[in-house]
Parts: sequence; C-alpha cells; structure tokens
Amino acid sequence: MNLLVPENLSPSISSLQKEHDNLLTSANELSTRLPYKLKLLIEEILAPHKQKKNIQNNPRLQNGFILFRKEFSAHTKEQNSIRIRSINAHEISKEASKYWDTLPPQVKQFFTILAKIADIRHKLTYPDYVYKSQKKGVERLEFDDIIDFSQCS
Repeated sequence: MNLLVPENLSPSISSLQKEHDNLLTSANELSTRLPYKLKLLIEEILAPHKQKKNIQNNPRLQNGFILFRKEFSAHTKEQNSIRIRSINAHEISKEASKYWDTLPPQVKQFFTILAKIADIRHKLTYPDYVYKSQKKGVERLEFDDIIDFSQCS
C-alpha cells in the first residue's frame, strides 16, 4: 500500500514511506509461512480501532499484541459463534494473552512487523501525536490546580 506521500515533503517522511513498503512486503511474505491461515486481511488487522463519534483524541498506537488480539478475536468468532456472544472483550483478551505466550517466534515476528507498519502509518497520519496516560473516570488535575501559588510570597 503506497500512502501517497507528496514528493516535496521532508526526506524523513519519504524514508518512512520506503520503510513502510519494505515492511509490508516482508509481512506479506511472512503471512504465507504462518502455521495457520489468517482470518483477517493484513489491511484489516492494521486498521485503527473504530472510535466513538464524540471522541476527539487521535487513536492510540497499536502494538504487536493488540494486532494479534484482533486476529485472535476473528478466529474465536468464526470457531465458536455461540460462545463469543456470552464472553466479553476482557475475557477474549485474557485468552489471547495466554495464547500469545505460546506462539512460535515466526508468528510473533509477523505481528511485530505489522506493529512497525502500524507505527509508521500512525506517525504519518498523526505527526503531532503524544500519548497522554489517563485513567478512566479520573479527572486529571494540573499541578497549578493543586497548589495555589497566589498564597506564596
């Protein structure tokens, strides 16, 4: 997939494009040697998580496990469509984690390459992205909100 990067952009962006293309070629080659057939296309695995409409933050970067979890979920849904209705995302993630720990190195390498591709796409799509850790349901206070500096002399 060529990301259609304009030629007049910085050399670092064009080098990212070349790295992206090389990694995508490697991923396609590796996918043919995996011990099982992928249920999702590589582009489906790499697609960012669908966000809720009212969220204005950029999507978080996907690592190798997150990409594997998408594929694992697709396998699980196909193999047991009745059971999948009764388990939640947390349970699927726990099962995926256990399975991830038993995977052969070539499978983990495949998802690591996909994570690098996702990283490049993320950098090109959201060049100013900075991850900000925040717990759900907890409002973050700024340092100035905690200490009233007007009382200091």
